Parts: sequence; C-alpha cells; structure tokens
Amino acid sequence: MKYSCTLLAVVLVIWGQSLFAQDPSFTQFYAHRNYLNPALTGLDPGLSFSAISRLQWLRADRGFRTYAATVELQEPYLRSAFGLSLLHNTEGIGNLATTSVGLTYAYTIPGRNNNLHFGLSARWAQKTLDWSKFIFSDQLDPIQGPIYQSSATPGLERISYFDVDFGAVWRFNNNFSIGRGSGSKARSMIGLAVHHLPGIFGSPQLRESFQNLNTVVPPRLTLHMGTIIPVAIFQGGGRELAISPNFKFDIQGENPLDYSQSLKVYSIGAYILYEGFYVGASYQDKVPFPSGTKNTNAFSLMLGGYLNTSQRSSQDDQQFFLGFGVDINTTGLGVAGGNVYELALRYNISSFPPLSGRGRSGSKNRFLDCKDFF
Repeated sequence: MKYSCTLLAVVLVIWGQSLFAQDPSFTQFYAHRNYLNPALTGLDPGLSFSAISRLQWLRADRGFRTYAATVELQEPYLRSAFGLSLLHNTEGIGNLATTSVGLTYAYTIPGRNNNLHFGLSARWAQKTLDWSKFIFSDQLDPIQGPIYQSSATPGLERISYFDVDFGAVWRFNNNFSIGRGSGSKARSMIGLAVHHLPGIFGSPQLRESFQNLNTVVPPRLTLHMGTIIPVAIFQGGGRELAISPNFKFDIQGENPLDYSQSLKVYSIGAYILYEGFYVGASYQDKVPFPSGTKNTNAFSLMLGGYLNTSQRSSQDDQQFFLGFGVDINTTGLGVAGGNVYELALRYNISSFPPLSGRGRSGSKNRFLDCKDFF
C-alpha cells in the first residue's frame, strides 16, 4: 500500500498539467478572512493578529498540513486597511511544500447602511519537493520491494512565482429578524474573489511545474455570502441570540469560466450565536465531475467565541477569538484517512493608534460594526 501511494504521488507531480489542482480550503473560512477574500482585510478596528492550522487526512501518508497567519491594520481615516499574510502547506510523504508571503490592501466605500470593500493581494510563493522520498516502479522487486536503482531523472526541487488576488465585498444592514418585536437589523455580506489572477491570462509567472512544463497555478473564483439574523423573541437585557446561515462556492481550473472542465466545491451551513459565542454545522461536497464519480464530502462541526481580555469590561478594547472545527468524512476517502481538524485564533487591539495619526473621517457614513463577522 505504501509503495502504491508513493507511485501515485509521483504520477500527480509529473502529469499535473492534465489534472485539476485545488488550493487549501478552510472549514472556518471566516476565521481566515483575507485568504477567503482580500477585500475582508482589516474589518476589525485597530490591529489584529490571526492564525489558523488545518490537519487533514493524516493517516494517508501524512496527509495535508496547512498553517497560516496574518497581521492586519485598519486605517479608518484613509478608509483603508493593510495586511501581511503567511501561509505554509505540506502534502504527502514527498514533502511537497508551498510557502507564500503576501501584502494585502483593502479600500472601503462607506454608505449609510452599507459598505463596499475592494481588496488586492500580491504575494511571492515557493514550492519545494523532496524527490528522495519517492519510489519509482523500476526500483521495485515483486518480493523484496525497492532494491534497484531507478533510471528516472528527478526534476526541479524548488520553484517560485509571483501571484495576485482581487476581491470585492458588499456588506449591508437590512430590516429583518425572527420573532415578534422590533429587534436589531440583520447584517449581511456578499463577496466575490478571483485568486491567481495572472493565471487567467496564462501568465508564465505562475508556472508551478517541477518538470519545466507550461503548467500554471489554475485560477480560482470564490463566491461567499452570509447573514446574521437576530432572534427578537430572545432579546433583552442587552443580550442577543442570532442565527447565521452561510454559503461558499469555489470553482478552480485552467479556465474557471468553463464550468464543465473545472473543479467545483460548495459549503453550506449555519451558526447559532449568543453573546459572542457560537456553534455551527455545515456540509461540504464537490459538484460531480466527471459524471458518475464519487466525491469526498464531509459534515463539519464548529464552535468558538470571543473573549474580552480588557480590564475595562465596558469597552471592547482587546478581544481574543478561539475557534475549533472538525470535518467528518462520509464518502470518498472515508474514515480510513482520518478526519480534518482546524484551530483558529485571533487577537484584536481596537485602541491601537492608526499610522496616519487620525481616526475616522468626519463623514456621516461609517464602517459597519464587524465584530460578529467571523
């Protein structure tokens, strides 16, 4: 079994130009917001630090391990936000590793009851591969295993490229609540992001082949939407119970607009929120391609919340967020590969002074409250 998995990994590397690659996808996609959409950079006031780790299918030849961290600063007077992001991902026993470092800028056009956000992310990425971990077919003896010298010629061990993402988000309030009473306004968000933007134009800067082939990182389109709906019959004493349905759809391929020839994954679910804490569940699956194939889908369970760490409890000066998620595989790879586990952290200092030395502009329009958009 070990040798067959190793051979499969080699095939995926060598003939990757005919297959569909897929970026890491986080179950708690709002916990790592600027990876979901660069327009979501700097939603929290002041300075924010966040980190997330994802361990997937560890029983299957070490599986996939993804770690990411960001630093974000909101500049309200400039209606802007700036971010620094790091991501590291390793796959399989061949230690196929991807490391990226990026800078993100987001600009907000505020309205009376809505905000329009635009974001741009530019990053440098590097991929490495340890060819010594692979076993080729001509090395195998039917009885004794890998005892021969291979005639295969290893490819490159290191490649790097420059990448760009773009996104837009519309966030708005609307008069809707569940139950009797006036209640609070629902808070909603709709966003669209284009990842690996140069790949749409076939830019050679995105070549990721270890065999010097014309294989580029396939572009990815992400559509996401969600809303937080207060439950009016439970309101009182300044406390609020709300439900939050969310949806995300990714389509990735050499030409993502060619729906039939792209990889398509959707996630749909809902959270219950109370006083900054939440529990949630979602379902993730691929749109079948090709017809009749089985997909690896999963049910996800999530819980977490915000903790106010400020000594002045009446002010949200400092907040710490902790979130945990687990994906339970139901088909495809199944339980044999192990489940998927995520841990997300975020620390926000809302009183951190902006670099411009000035606060929000004097406009009547303002940034919408965003602490509940996780």
